[in-house]
Amino acid sequence: PPEGGLIAAPSPEPEPNPQAPNPDPRWFLWFPFVRPDWYPFLLPNGRVRAGMAKAKAEGKKVGRPRLAVDPKRWAKVKSQLSDGSLSLRKASQKLGISVASIRRLLAEEAEASTENGCAKTGVEMG
Repeated sequence: PPEGGLIAAPSPEPEPNPQAPNPDPRWFLWFPFVRPDWYPFLLPNGRVRAGMAKAKAEGKKVGRPRLAVDPKRWAKVKSQLSDGSLSLRKASQKLGISVASIRRLLAEEAEASTENGCAKTGVEMG
């Protein structure tokens, strides 16, 4: 023992604050396992939802902006994808976007081309 015979008691661990932001960036993976009384802190509160509704009513865009891809580069990559000379992964690296984004762009274009006509021929149906 130190001089005087007194030993310092360990300091107690502080209680976790449920309102504090979680430092783990993958916190959403644990969302199903979070204590039910923490759900209100993880979801947007009423004031946030009211502000988003007000902004939307004013004609402002709410949420994350859409992906912007240069049309000339996209046309070139799309033609290479269609003739098989470029893989999805290489195309994503070339454009600097994810493979999922390329799949979504291809699906959107296929859907747009089939709304008024045939996807293969471009002939208008109807």
